[in-house]
Amino acid sequence: MNPTELKNRLITNAIDFLNRAIDDFHPHPKYSIINFYSAVELILKARLFHEHWTLVVQGEPDFEKFARGDFQSVNFRDSSKRLTQIIRSGLSE
Repeated sequence: MNPTELKNRLITNAIDFLNRAIDDFHPHPKYSIINFYSAVELILKARLFHEHWTLVVQGEPDFEKFARGDFQSVNFRDSSKRLTQIIRSGLSE
């Protein structure tokens, strides 16, 4: 899978979580919040990925492992920190 396909998959997953958060808003608010959080985290990762795939990887990057999904990705806090410190386009307070 090439980087464009990987980025598109990441964005598609973010949209799926966001849609699920909307669907669950009234009947299951707890799950709505969890899905919304997951969507936001994936959107941040997509922004990092747009700059370079290595920014999404926690630890030492390896593209073959990344392409197979055999890696630990950065969490929300690390994504936000990388957006601020590396991309210079972080989240506002």
